[in-house]
Amino acid sequence: MAFTPISNAPLTDAQLDTLQEWLDHFSNDNSVQNVSELDGFLAAIVSGPQGLQFDDWHAALWGGVEHLPKWKSDRDFQRFFD
Repeated sequence: MAFTPISNAPLTDAQLDTLQEWLDHFSNDNSVQNVSELDGFLAAIVSGPQGLQFDDWHAALWGGVEHLPKWKSDRDFQRFFD
């Protein structure tokens, strides 16, 4: 999988819309359901007193391991996390 450098630039409206579409598609009662919640969730991850492993916060993002998304492609998975 090709590496895409992460930018410090704010997300564009199109990028925010795409994130929201994915959150809408994969949401459930226990998952992060919108971009504002995602922002707070990720801020808590990076500012907490201890680092978390990807598998732990990734599962929490989607409401548990049983709700992990089935991405159409590795590219979609990578775009979401980039």
